[in-house]
Amino acid sequence: MGLGVLILTASAATVSTLAAAQGRRGTARGAARTVQILTPTVSPEEAESRARARVKITMYSASWCGVCRSARAYLQRQGIHFVERDVERDASAHKRHRALSPNGSLPTIEVDDQVMEGFSPNSFEKLLTEATQTRLDNHDSGGPKTFEIRWR
Repeated sequence: MGLGVLILTASAATVSTLAAAQGRRGTARGAARTVQILTPTVSPEEAESRARARVKITMYSASWCGVCRSARAYLQRQGIHFVERDVERDASAHKRHRALSPNGSLPTIEVDDQVMEGFSPNSFEKLLTEATQTRLDNHDSGGPKTFEIRWR
């Protein structure tokens, strides 16, 4: 049998599944097929940048809140994408805010699955770094990837 090459776009989970299945497949005569999966090379810096950009950040705030203004200004200066929800104008935001912060602290900031009440740049950066590392550990740096799969 000759060499076959297939180029596909898939998630990391799909490629992991293919890699795991590679040892279980064989030809009709029982000879195992060799599958080589060549993954793209991304620098550690690029992977971290992609993972950081995928962290979901939601800030619950109110128009009168000075600390909320400071947090918003910091996030904007740092170029950090976030969603802001006003707890006084949006009933669903108010309900979610109270679930996250029963004492009603503002701002309350969700960084993926972590919650920060109030704001300090150092504490926020720590949470963002932890969320980024979790995404890196889970191979979640975003976007479809192109993989080359070769078999014999």
